[in-house]
Amino acid sequence: MLSGPTESTATKPHHPAIKPQTERTKAEAWEKDEMAKIKERYTKLKSTILAWEEKKKKKAKTKLYRAERGLERKRARALLEFQNEMDHIKQAVDGERSQAEANQKANIITVKEGKKKKKAKDKLDRAERGLERKEHEPR
Repeated sequence: MLSGPTESTATKPHHPAIKPQTERTKAEAWEKDEMAKIKERYTKLKSTILAWEEKKKKKAKTKLYRAERGLERKRARALLEFQNEMDHIKQAVDGERSQAEANQKANIITVKEGKKKKKAKDKLDRAERGLERKEHEPR
């Protein structure tokens, strides 16, 4: 056997031409490249998230706008129905009031006419009674 170190036991550098300074530079370049890739990937991801957020917010605002518009229409319709109902009630009440006033006037006239008739009858009755008394009284 050979005396001295053999190829299997001897330590060889992996890349004899690369110096430690160069290895450090390559490692730094690799790290810098990886960091740039990570930064780019997460920049894209953040952009995607922001776009998704804006889309969802826009959709939610549109939904709210539609709902509010629907509520405004509903409110306007309800207000119109309310006003129509108030007009209907006013017409009905005005008609009833007019009828009640007419009935009241008619009843007042009837009572006044009745009073006149009663007065006339009472006067006539008194006159007749007065004549009867005069007939029965001794002269």
